[in-house]
Amino acid sequence: MLDFREVTFGYPEDERLMFDHLSFHVDQGEFTALIGASGGGKSTIFRLINRFLQPESGRILVDGREVSAAEQTGRKKKNRLLSGDEAYCGYMPQRDLLFPWRTVEENVMLPMQIRKERKSVCRVKAGELLGRVGLRGYEKKYPSDLSGGMRQRASFARTLAVGAKLLLLDEPFSALDAITRASMQEWLREQWNEMDKTVFFITHDVDEAIFLSQRILVLTGRPACELKEFRVPLPADRTRDMMEAAEVRELKEQLSELLRKDALQWQEN
Repeated sequence: MLDFREVTFGYPEDERLMFDHLSFHVDQGEFTALIGASGGGKSTIFRLINRFLQPESGRILVDGREVSAAEQTGRKKKNRLLSGDEAYCGYMPQRDLLFPWRTVEENVMLPMQIRKERKSVCRVKAGELLGRVGLRGYEKKYPSDLSGGMRQRASFARTLAVGAKLLLLDEPFSALDAITRASMQEWLREQWNEMDKTVFFITHDVDEAIFLSQRILVLTGRPACELKEFRVPLPADRTRDMMEAAEVRELKEQLSELLRKDALQWQEN
């Protein structure tokens, strides 16, 4: 589904590269978490996938089609996704970014309106999506009328409205209180189990990464040359009780130690 192939990137103002020939893969239908130190490049990976940034070299592919590549001279590749092509990913940032002057329904309709779909069709689809995320009856409410968790559900519905199979979720629950966050994690697991979607999820929280994902990628080092990979020893139909299993505790310790060592290395450099 998602392929990074030998991607090199650095910000112009930085002396060091952020990624040096970085390669990794996310399988179709998989829930993959990405963890790493603050400022290590997690959100930069999403910006590269979204084409907000351009790699210096290497290729990024979604579903076998190129979405970003180093600038090349000559003719463009036939299978490259260009501006105006169908949506290949949906992006949900840390903040919900709902427009306060639009109703919940109108916020969810926005991606469809950008595609020039008929308003009546947009409204029907928005209603279906809001029903999916448990917000039926809130169509005419405004974002200010919603709780933090409800706003994130509305934002998720808007992300689904993009119509892409790949969802990029950038710490969507980081601003929520602990109880709401735990509830939203369980809700997201249920949503993913019911959908044919590939989820790539950024988090700083090791427990969140383990509970939500099938596989965890750890971004370390500067420049990052590879992502360390860990399989989560939990079934798809998981519960909080399973987080106390010995193999899960061992994985948590491994990940925490890896992040601790990387943070120390950052301080030394």
